[in-house]
Amino acid sequence: MSTLRNQKLLTLRKAEGHRTPIQARARDSMEKLINTTMDMLIESGYHEFNLKELSKRSGVSIGSLYHRFKNKQALVQEVQRRVYQESLSDHDRIIAKLRALDLPLSKLVPRLVKEFAAHTRHYSVVLRVFMYIATEDPEVGRIGSEKFTTVRDGYVSVLIERHEEIVRKNPNHAARACFEMIYSCLSRRLGLIAPAADLNAREWKQFIEDVALMATLYLTSER
Repeated sequence: MSTLRNQKLLTLRKAEGHRTPIQARARDSMEKLINTTMDMLIESGYHEFNLKELSKRSGVSIGSLYHRFKNKQALVQEVQRRVYQESLSDHDRIIAKLRALDLPLSKLVPRLVKEFAAHTRHYSVVLRVFMYIATEDPEVGRIGSEKFTTVRDGYVSVLIERHEEIVRKNPNHAARACFEMIYSCLSRRLGLIAPAADLNAREWKQFIEDVALMATLYLTSER
């Protein structure tokens, strides 16, 4: 009986050994597809993007592409989900760091603005691409809205933890309005909802300080 069990274990291990390289190649292939798709969307835009050129640049056969995705819309939506998941993981780390610092509201808001701005600036090119596509693909718009809600609620929860320092009558509403104000300022400056302004390092630093001051005063000053 033990011999038979050992043989089964050996067979299983061999099978797993054969599957692992295949799975690794599949992951590498998908990673290359994701990266190449994103590069092409940034370089040429959504309308010029096509699976034939993607196959040529990524080295993945056109048949394999259509086996995985029924059309370019499905591929773009999958790329968006993966990019946004990476972005959300970064936001989670930022939020955890803000909580760990345990700062008073007057120092928390500037730090939050600085961290959130740096992250948004890092992803601004990608965000701009998907926000444009969202005007034509409702599913891309839905995914984007869902991501924004998750991000907003995370940062608002950090602000609400200092509710006793928020002098507005409705701290929950104030914290939410504050974050949306921060996001709107950044979106406009980074070209997510209007042409981007080309800021040097000094101008960017000043802009972040101005937004932080505005947000802090909004939460800590009575009407």
